[in-house]
Amino acid sequence: MPPRIPRGLSKKKKPAKETEPTTAEEFFDAGTAAEDSGDRWIASSSDVPKALRFYQKAYDYYVRTIQLGQRGPIVNDAAYNIARVQYVIYLKVVKPAIEADLVPSPVVPTSLDQVAAAHERALSLHDGSGLPVNLLYTYGQVLADLGEEREDLQIMAKAVERFQQVLEYQLENLVPADEDAADTDDTAALPSETTGSASKTEEMSVGYTVTPATVTDTILTFLDCLATIFQLCRSDHALQLDLAVNQTTEIVHVVVRELLSLVRTYGVEGLSKSFLAIPRSAVNELAISLAQLQTTWCESLDDITAVWSNGSAPLPFRDQLLGTVEALPELPNTPERFLAASDAFIGFCERSGLASNVVWTALGQASQLLKQAWALAAAPGANVTLALKLQILVARGDTELQRSRVPGSADAEANRAVLVKNATNLYASAARMPTLGLGTSLGEGAEQYKNEARVKYLVLTAPNGAENEEIRTIKGWQSILRAWDA
Repeated sequence: MPPRIPRGLSKKKKPAKETEPTTAEEFFDAGTAAEDSGDRWIASSSDVPKALRFYQKAYDYYVRTIQLGQRGPIVNDAAYNIARVQYVIYLKVVKPAIEADLVPSPVVPTSLDQVAAAHERALSLHDGSGLPVNLLYTYGQVLADLGEEREDLQIMAKAVERFQQVLEYQLENLVPADEDAADTDDTAALPSETTGSASKTEEMSVGYTVTPATVTDTILTFLDCLATIFQLCRSDHALQLDLAVNQTTEIVHVVVRELLSLVRTYGVEGLSKSFLAIPRSAVNELAISLAQLQTTWCESLDDITAVWSNGSAPLPFRDQLLGTVEALPELPNTPERFLAASDAFIGFCERSGLASNVVWTALGQASQLLKQAWALAAAPGANVTLALKLQILVARGDTELQRSRVPGSADAEANRAVLVKNATNLYASAARMPTLGLGTSLGEGAEQYKNEARVKYLVLTAPNGAENEEIRTIKGWQSILRAWDA
């Protein structure tokens, strides 16, 4: 799932006037307006250079804000917004390499280290008046990404510390379940307090009302981070139950207890009349995230099947991983659930030493799950984005191609021609899917998935394969080929 990056901080919804700014406040307002424009263009991926121009303007305005303001909340917010913008650009432009010739500029980071440094500079500007939770949250995300990239458990541990601080603070400042809707102002600022582990290091503040939906977003990101730690602790054949795993498991117990308490206290949208009920979509994501967490402990295909089937099949490690808990949120009957389940089986195939028949079976199960995902996404009236449909089609093509190449498998050899043809047709369907007139929102990443499908289709069908000149006209073709072993 994509990272949940909070919006940039702002004092006004739009600048009060269109004249050239002169004060720190006016520069900040101009920066937030430019940043909002950059966010809109980057979300659609329709004009990345234009998005970067807006982001560069925002960056310049924020730098001027810091120069004029010197100290205080507006300087802190400007520093946070700079760090946030660089993280957005890294995730959506630099990492996927969707622009082959990026024009060098101060706002465009070249690595996650640069993004982390921007967050650390923002942290250093605070004078004890309260660290914004958004800054700590995004810094935790950056550290988790950096730790995963480097496979560094020490960096992951720092990310965990940040998420613990944010979660404890949010739980302490959560809107009470019995508070009347009329008393809740989504734009109200809560007073700075020191609670939990946060009190050991620094005072924190938050510029918005903390609702159950806010906390579930943090828990989702935290669970992703914890799952990555377990993945990094795996050897070729098993999870190593060492100190890092044991400490992480203790944290999982706390997070899962808080999650279940949150659901029990505030209820779920559609089942509870409370205006604070947790959105059904968030609960669905939480159920999927918990299944992904459990997948990191699975040692067999039967284990993975049990995790993703919503059944009552016993899992030998469930209590050890999650603690003794009541029933978990039920996995939803959604395309996202079956897409994530297929990823679990495909990920299992990456473990070394597996027999060819085990890999063939796992990929076959992944293929069936992706068919279920597509049936739900393509159903009349399905509330899904074009990006999700394209993602499923590309994943189906990738899986068919992977099945055709299982080393040492007689089944793969016997079915190779059919599987390659299936993959080619699936890529073609994605590449040719219209983007207009479908009554479906595009969703984030739609253009990238279409480009990926086009590149892969041409590799499989063009006489000169990956050397085909048409491929070089497709945005992001180099990164697509690097990530794809065709």
